[in-house]
Amino acid sequence: MVVEGSKLKEKLIMEGTKIVQTEGMKHISLRRVAEICGVTHSSPYRHFANKNDYLKALVGQISIVFGSSIAKGITGDMKSEDILLKMGLNFVDFANNFPNYFDVLFLGDYIAHTKVKNNKLSADEYLPGFEEFKSIVQKVSSDNNISIEEDIEVVQLWSFIVGFALIVGKKDVVDVKSDWIKKVISQMIKTYIVGNQKE
Repeated sequence: MVVEGSKLKEKLIMEGTKIVQTEGMKHISLRRVAEICGVTHSSPYRHFANKNDYLKALVGQISIVFGSSIAKGITGDMKSEDILLKMGLNFVDFANNFPNYFDVLFLGDYIAHTKVKNNKLSADEYLPGFEEFKSIVQKVSSDNNISIEEDIEVVQLWSFIVGFALIVGKKDVVDVKSDWIKKVISQMIKTYIVGNQKE
């Protein structure tokens, strides 16, 4: 079956993300993905300028999976601290369920470039999960009268959850129960709020 146009581009991305999920980013080649899609090895180059362009598209798709994963189970009626806790738990679940995606987004060569300007943290690309996390951290600060610059508060909490997910996300190294994970994240949020509230 020959796939054409934008459908081929989507299929190339989807098949590539499947390879990343099961084998890791280092096993990606445009030739292999073209073969899986049933097209010539030159067909992907009609949609991507080069392999790096293709890998960037894969990272974008993986970012979307991450964004929807950490938003799972969050409702509009939840308190900001409860949303932050749920995001943290979802983040750890993402590290457990998608270890190769986690590696790509947080440990690999494809991490989006971020910068600080006027005490605001921003990325060169739209990163769904990160943007949601930033907005919740800002809401937690507002709801709890926290006086700290946005860039510092986001980096502090983001660093904690990425590091924590890295530690407990490796089930073959660390064996912990979900109640303990929830307790640690919850305690970190409480410590953060109490330690940074205006007097």
